[in-house]
Amino acid sequence: MNTRRQRIMGAVIASAAIPGLLVGCAPGPKAPSNDEIRASIAAAVEAVPTVTGSLVNVAIAGVGARSLRVKLYVDDVSPTSLAATIDAALKATWQASSFTPGHISISAVDGPKPQDATMASLDGVDLAPVQQALAIEGRLNLGVLTVGVLALSARYGARPDPAVD
Repeated sequence: MNTRRQRIMGAVIASAAIPGLLVGCAPGPKAPSNDEIRASIAAAVEAVPTVTGSLVNVAIAGVGARSLRVKLYVDDVSPTSLAATIDAALKATWQASSFTPGHISISAVDGPKPQDATMASLDGVDLAPVQQALAIEGRLNLGVLTVGVLALSARYGARPDPAVD
């Protein structure tokens, strides 16, 4: 009799514990889509005063890593203004992204964003003076400045919510 009672108690305890264990299996909050990420970052960089438009792309940057590509359309490409714009846009992108990017690649185009704007066009201004003025570690290629995660975190600090990566 004692064995039967133990089996019943074991079954009761197990059935009570299963729902509690399954809570750990419940899906967490839904990660934002690439469209949502692009919209969030575009809104953040377009809040920079000299930015008149932008294009944002989310890309795979290796196994399990993502990167961001931002193309800015600006109304002032004087060296001082452009350096301040790139600095503010990199910071806005770093803070607005819902994930920690492996790197951010950024370029700037003089003038308003055309209707047929694409990332593929090589119409950006030279960012070498900007990189030098900001003294930011990165690499330049065809008018695009690419800044890695270590340089971004050193310059702009910890991401607002690293738990969403």
